[in-house]
Amino acid sequence: MIALLFFFNFFALDYSIFWAEDPFSFVEFYYSLPLFSLSPEKIVNDTAFFSYSINFSIRGKITKKEKLEKKIFLPNYSYFQNLNKIYIDGFGLYLPFGNYFYQIEFLGNKYQDSLKIKDFQNKTGISSLLYLISCGKEEKNGNFYRNGYYYTPNPERIYNLDKDSIAYLYFELYNLVKDTIFIGYQIFDEEGRLEKDFSLMKIVKDNKNLAKAIGIPLKSLSSGRKTLSLFLTDGKEKIEEEKKDFYLISEKETALLLRDSLFIIKESLFYLLERNKKEKEKYRKMSLLGKKKYLDNYFRVFNLDTLRARIDYVNLHYSYMKKKGVETDRGRVYLKYGEPEKKEIEIFGIDIRPYEYWYYSQTNYFYLFMDIHGDGNYLLLYTNDPKESIYPNYEKYLNYEIMEKLGIKR
Repeated sequence: MIALLFFFNFFALDYSIFWAEDPFSFVEFYYSLPLFSLSPEKIVNDTAFFSYSINFSIRGKITKKEKLEKKIFLPNYSYFQNLNKIYIDGFGLYLPFGNYFYQIEFLGNKYQDSLKIKDFQNKTGISSLLYLISCGKEEKNGNFYRNGYYYTPNPERIYNLDKDSIAYLYFELYNLVKDTIFIGYQIFDEEGRLEKDFSLMKIVKDNKNLAKAIGIPLKSLSSGRKTLSLFLTDGKEKIEEEKKDFYLISEKETALLLRDSLFIIKESLFYLLERNKKEKEKYRKMSLLGKKKYLDNYFRVFNLDTLRARIDYVNLHYSYMKKKGVETDRGRVYLKYGEPEKKEIEIFGIDIRPYEYWYYSQTNYFYLFMDIHGDGNYLLLYTNDPKESIYPNYEKYLNYEIMEKLGIKR
């Protein structure tokens, strides 16, 4: 396969789920990786040849593990090798509806997450939303093809407001049984506020199932993380809805700031982690450069690899049932400050539940996490960090020894 190259900066993975035939759906994984991450095996007449492997596994109703071998070639390599471009590719498999957990490893990058495949049989439904760089009825629009459309996927889901006037979207509709049905879509900002509401479009039904590709106008939208809500309605109420995030950047506003994936990830994590509504509102009103300085201080992480390593670490060590590690108290603190300089772990204490004590000298803050309910979920019980909340009636969970040690007064 010849390499598909575009101007972006980092590894990204996305997937879409399309109904195939009961009880199966087709799951398509798309990924992008920087050209500089690939080393050519050989170069012949300025055409570079590459190969790499993908380790893929999935668990659920079907358990599967395989190694995919990929081979690509790139003409005019001397021209492209010093440009900031990426390669886009994908693979897919058929799976019955149900809940799954997948893991993908390639070129030192690991992605793992849960995946839910809906039961589309005998129910009006919407497939996953697939963001695209380009889409059309001719081959020049992309090397990927589905239901009459040639397209190039956008695994990063990033669009540049200075260059892109439209974000392309592909989706499928299933079991359209009502005579009159409309498609509507809305865009919400990071805080969940409605930013743009588009007019309803009446669906002309050729059959019960339809494949659609639309262009979403980006004019008048601000930069940042957005959530697209696409829904079906009979004009009175919503029948079905599908949501998915995407990102808008503006070089005019930020030079290269928002092209920095570290900034985007930090901002997304900030809205997930920060519990103080006033602090969120304060951040929202800042200039973009002010936001960058704020996030640098908030997370104290200054490179993408470190932040990703922290995310991987907390999701691996601090996840609890269906809650990811980044959503837990320990995960939240670890993401902001990293490994504590001092850590004490007590599992079999006398007259006290299992706890962890973390201390950071750069802020002089300490955090006491405790398994209050005995279920393995360590909650933040007490801290001297003024921006954090103390657990109600924390005193009854502490003995005299630990209170003396930490200087906690009743």
